Order: sequence, then structure tokens, then C-alpha cells
Amino acid sequence: MKKIFILFIILSSISCKKNEKFKSFTAYGITIDSTTEPMKIAEVLIKALDEENDSVLKLLVAVKSEKNAIKEIYKKYYQKPREMKDENIRKLVISGWMLTYSFFEKGNTYITGDKVGEDSAFVYASGLKINGERRNMMIRMVKEDGFWKVLGGIKEF
Repeated sequence: MKKIFILFIILSSISCKKNEKFKSFTAYGITIDSTTEPMKIAEVLIKALDEENDSVLKLLVAVKSEKNAIKEIYKKYYQKPREMKDENIRKLVISGWMLTYSFFEKGNTYITGDKVGEDSAFVYASGLKINGERRNMMIRMVKEDGFWKVLGGIKEF
């Protein structure tokens, strides 16, 4: 019952249409807006990964940056870039996050620090792997449309 109520609160607070930009949303007791620091964004990311909450994860993806990265890959191999739908990019990035995070115990990851620049940030976290080994992770972020957004590929080190 508690999870249903929390999910209702999360979904009801996400009040943006498919192609409309949001001004803010609340998830896990944290309001995400243009003033939210990268460490708070990473906290929401980790909680959403713990719960496999696609509706929140979709809002965190740096779609524009990922779209540009894909275009650069096509250019590198002398191919005409294919246009990818934003929704497909979101799904691809979220799948990568979920795959990486599937090797970690849910609820055992915490933020350890960050390095924030003007338009990019790195948030560092420590997570407990399923085998009991503690590993560090780096979550990369960029500013898009005034908000901190998360890039694909949670780096483990």
C-alpha cells in the first residue's frame, strides 16, 4: 500500500506532457528544478534505480547530449546520422543504467562527493555489489535547458 501511495505521489507530481518541458517535479521527497544540485539529482537517480522507476528515470536523461553523441558516432564511421526519437534514447540510456546497477545490492548505494563545473558535473557514489565488494561509481551530468541531466553510462571504478 505504501509503495502504491508513493508511486501515486511521484506520478501526480510529474505534470508535463510528452513534448512539454517541465519546470519542476518531486520524487522521493526531493523537488527537482533549475536550482537542484547534482548530488540531489544523483540521489533521485539511485532511488529510482533501486525501485526500477522508469517514470522518474525518463526525466533525468540528458536526451539532447545523448542525441549529439550518437550523431558523432555516425559521423566517425562516415555514415549519415539516423534520427532517433527522444523516447528511444531515453529507453536506451535507462537500459544501460539498469544493467550496470543490476550488479549492485538495492538500497546499499550512497553519494560520496561531487565535482561541479559550470555546465558539467561528476557525482561519486559507493555501492555494494552482489558479491559483497564495495565499488565506486561516477555519475556524469550536463546542464540541459537549465536543469542538471544525467548522461548514459554509470562508470564503475
